Amino acid sequence: MVDAASPPMSRLLGSCVADGQCPGNGAFCRTAQQGYPLGMCTVPCTDRTACDDGAIYNTCATLRGETMMTCIPYCRNAADCRPGYTCQVTSAQGAPQMEGYCIPVCASDAECGGTSQCDPYTGRCVAQGMVGTTGALTGEMCNSNADCRSGQCRLSEENGNYTGYVHGYCESLCRIPSGYNTSNFFSGDTLPQGSCAGNAVCIPGGNEEGVNDLGVCLASCMSASDCRPGYTCSQNPSGNHTFSNGFCVPMDCMRQGACPTGFTCHAAQDAQGNAYGICG
Repeated sequence: MVDAASPPMSRLLGSCVADGQCPGNGAFCRTAQQGYPLGMCTVPCTDRTACDDGAIYNTCATLRGETMMTCIPYCRNAADCRPGYTCQVTSAQGAPQMEGYCIPVCASDAECGGTSQCDPYTGRCVAQGMVGTTGALTGEMCNSNADCRSGQCRLSEENGNYTGYVHGYCESLCRIPSGYNTSNFFSGDTLPQGSCAGNAVCIPGGNEEGVNDLGVCLASCMSASDCRPGYTCSQNPSGNHTFSNGFCVPMDCMRQGACPTGFTCHAAQDAQGNAYGICG
């Protein structure tokens, strides 16, 4: 028997399957089975200095699910990231220069390689056959991240502020599908599911503004009756076009009905100064 050839050397933040491919003192490979599409060479860090790849200082941070700070790629939008990744924007919307870092959000098994598959609830690659089968689905109730199959729970109160997410709301990450635009939200008459699992649609997650940028999976609906008490079906998110389907979001309790038992309607204002009601 002839030993298999060693995998070729990679570069900092490049793809990999083994630690030995990665350059630099203490460098190691975060593999596809650990959640990183086609793997990623990285190195422990305390600031951005160790993350200089010769062309740009990348980012030093602790990603969700990790316990130490490591180098991750700098980005301004998804176009700066490798396939299988998207840009987590960190600066405020409207800032002169948006910037962020590339996070793994797979959309297909092919992006994870032959030894792993994409978990559509977490957006992370996992070993074959290890996609989760327990936990609350998108839009269902939760009290903590551990309750959700995605590992992400929006609570009814966060950092001392009411969110309107009555009894919690499981959501997950996705990459904004093709057809997105800033005028009508999406082309066509149906909001797309994208890579979201189950009965869900993928919509922009905040500062992101283009195809493949970071999105969020929310429960799909055809009317408010499809949503849990305290929620309504948003079918005209841009104000310019009404879709045949929508997504369940917290209702405006000043205009759309009373809060569920145990919750009170609180006055709030949106970014434009318009008053609305939020259950908390």
